[in-house]
Parts: sequence; structure tokens; C-alpha cells
Amino acid sequence: MVRDFEDRTIQRYNRLNPGSRAASDYVKEMFLECANHISKLMATPERPAMSIRISPSVHEALEATLNTISDPKRIIVLPFAEPHIVPAASHYAKMPSTEFCALSTHPGDWTRRWEEQEQSMIGELKSLAAKDDKPCVVIISEVMYSLGLRLPLSTLIPQVRDALGQSRTTVIVEGSQGAGNGSNAAALNTADAYVFTSDRWMLSTAPFGITLSFGGSIRPRAEWTGDEGQVPTTYCDARRFANLLGSLDVLNEIGFDYFWKRCHKLREQFLLLLPSKLQIVGAAMGLEKKFFMTICPASGKAWRIEAKELTDVLQERLIYAPVSQVDAEMVWLRIALPYFLDVRELNRLCYTLDDLVR
Repeated sequence: MVRDFEDRTIQRYNRLNPGSRAASDYVKEMFLECANHISKLMATPERPAMSIRISPSVHEALEATLNTISDPKRIIVLPFAEPHIVPAASHYAKMPSTEFCALSTHPGDWTRRWEEQEQSMIGELKSLAAKDDKPCVVIISEVMYSLGLRLPLSTLIPQVRDALGQSRTTVIVEGSQGAGNGSNAAALNTADAYVFTSDRWMLSTAPFGITLSFGGSIRPRAEWTGDEGQVPTTYCDARRFANLLGSLDVLNEIGFDYFWKRCHKLREQFLLLLPSKLQIVGAAMGLEKKFFMTICPASGKAWRIEAKELTDVLQERLIYAPVSQVDAEMVWLRIALPYFLDVRELNRLCYTLDDLVR
């Protein structure tokens, strides 16, 4: 459906003579329609109005969001963040008088209850606040990149603001693994800005970075953050916007619930098929599980081959499961369950996993 929509849109673009003013205006219309669809999909009853910025990538979206914040003196990244967050935030923090702080995780965190980790995290933030009263920007990943668990943001963000000071704390939620992967209401209702990419769970293959900003004075509007604010209108840009618009059109027409139900069924089937020699990492945390997860050999079991060979074998068998080598003894696999998988693929995946563990 998305590809058909994209092809029909590009056919119309081509009829307008690419490079002409009419074709360029058509691409700009697509951009505005994308923003309109995003607003419909992501608005909540508590926050129906938002400002939408679309960037060439999620990395640039995060940088553009930081640029809108007046004089941040300390940028704090909470644990379990997406890999691109720390480089982007630390680069921005090279500005004069801006301090960067990434709260770290420890090996035992993967087996600790979330409540313990939350208390430890808030304690660290209170220690930072006790040193001075610098205005802070806190960046939080909505879903743990490594484990696929959703953080309880409706309770975490108020505690973060209390620890650092309500009036001097800006909270950015990074939702690349969250947008389209279950309800985002907790993040959308409590964050100052929500940043995500369009090519994970939003059906699109175009990797735009999207920022939603909230506030009492916000008026619904759409902005492009690249190319000095001018929406690009080349053929390649037209196809990317057409792909994004197609995915958003499908999501608005069918609704997230249809895809979520399908992913829930896939998760249930996967857990039934998963060999007993493997276990879900982070299950003891007690957090909401989403449509991707991390697995490793159960106690007393081990992979038959090294991490590099494991990657090669999975690629040879056409299985997409990123390998994470946490340390010399700990190797994890991240398993995603998008809506388009079928039971045959799950059977092949679980058969392969069973064969790789001794």
C-alpha cells in the first residue's frame, strides 16, 4: 500500500515536469501534508496542539531541538539511550560553558528491578542539582535500545523535574523505538519535545527525523530544519516525502491498533516457539515489553560460536538479528517482530536459534 501510494504520487510529480515551480510546490504540499498526518497520529487529548519539525535524519532532529533551547548549561543523558544520542548531545555540549553528563549503566542493571534503578538514577540527578542550579536538558529514550522495554515515563519524568528543579529542566524524549511501537501517550503528555525517526515502526523507509514540541504558546506549524529552512524539492526528495506521506496515510486510514494487534500475536507466538535454552534479557525489571526484545542463552547454556561467526551465520540464513557483545562472556541478540512477519519466518528463526545454542 505504501509503495503504491509512493509510485502514484511520483507519477503525478513527473507529470508536473521535475524542476518546475509547479513540481516544487507539489513537493512542499507533500511536506505540509506529512506534518498534518503526524499531528493527527500523535496528538493526545491532553496535548492536541504541537509544533512539528522535520529533519533529514534523527541525529539532525536532535541537534535542531537542542538549538531551540535557550542557553542550556548542562545536558544529561539518562541510561539505556539510543546509540546516536550520546555523540549528538556531547557534540552540542562542546559549546562554551555547557556541561555534558551521561548517567552510566552497570552490568548488574539488566537483572535489577526497575524501581531500584529509578531510585539510583534520581539520586544521581539530585547530587548534580545540589552542586549548582544550572538549567538542564535531560534526554531520555522512551524504549530501552538494548532490551526493547518501555520506560514508565509518566512517573519518571515528574521525578526528574523534581530532582533538578521544575523551572530549569527541559525534557526531550527520544522515541525512535517507541513511535509506532505501542501507545506513546506517557511520553507525549509529559515531555517538552519528542524526537523520533520515521523508518523504524512508522512503516516508512525514508529515515526522516521528526520533532514534536509542546507548550502553552505553541501554534500548530511545520518547519524543515535542513537547507536553511527551505524544503528540498529534487526528485530524490520528492520520492522520500512521497514514501513518508504514503506510510502516514496508511497509518491514519487503518490505525495503529491494527498493526499492534498483529505484533502482539507475533510476540505471543515467538515466546511459545522460543527454545528453552534461551531467555529474555531484562525480564526481571518488570517493565512493559514491546515488539522487539533481546535474548541470550539461559543459565548453564552458551552460544556454539563466537559473536563474529554468529553474525555471519545469521546473515547467511537471511535472519536480521543484530548481535551485541556486552562483554567477553555475554553476547545478546536483538529480535524485532514487525507486523509483516509470518509464522514460517518465526519457525525458521527459532529453529536457527536452537541450533546455535549448546
